[in-house]
Amino acid sequence: DARDMSLTALTVAIVVALLAYWMVAWLCVGVINRYLSRQFLILFTYGLALAAVVVIVGDLMTTLERYIRLKPGIKLIFLHFVYRTPPFVYQGLHLVMLMSTILLFVGLSRSNELTALKAGGVSLFRAGMPVLCLAMVISATSLGFQEYIMPWMNRRATEIDEAKIKRRTMPELRKRTEIWYRGREDGAAESRIYHIGLLDPGNQQMNNVTVLSLGSDFTMRRRWDARDPELDSRRVQS
Repeated sequence: DARDMSLTALTVAIVVALLAYWMVAWLCVGVINRYLSRQFLILFTYGLALAAVVVIVGDLMTTLERYIRLKPGIKLIFLHFVYRTPPFVYQGLHLVMLMSTILLFVGLSRSNELTALKAGGVSLFRAGMPVLCLAMVISATSLGFQEYIMPWMNRRATEIDEAKIKRRTMPELRKRTEIWYRGREDGAAESRIYHIGLLDPGNQQMNNVTVLSLGSDFTMRRRWDARDPELDSRRVQS
């Protein structure tokens, strides 16, 4: 159930946090670990910056005509890029990590640093361990970003684009008709079918609402009808 899922998610989060802490602590020990980690993070930061620039330029090429026509404020344009850029950069995060790893070891090979490490008894696998640990930490961080931060940023970007720049009504506030929904009360054997003739979230209004209570054999047990129910923040009053 939902409680078991939340406990499982909490357990996974704790394990990932402890693993990330151990990896970061291990990377801080030893000159080789610190050097390779620093070089990789520098290349990774440059890659993220380059990806952000590419996303901003590409987005600007498609939205510049709209900005000239609608004339939004500089603040709205800035907020648009603040909320739109990270989700798009996240989609190319795996490419940034791959290119950073390749450039790191190509640079070490060209400067003969990789040869020096091998001569000192450091294997290629051992030299790649700091990069592997950082990649796992970045992957765990990106997973949290995807689950908790990116949905909020997408909602904020849509709100800015639709409501403030294009001056349109938000999709969740538009009128909808003939809505059908099937649900079940917690712990109840009966299921319910809800029908809403008209839903106007902007004005907090519903019309022609019907609720059918169905038994386990899909026969109707009860029925409720409300022509003009009143909405409040906690319940519906007919």
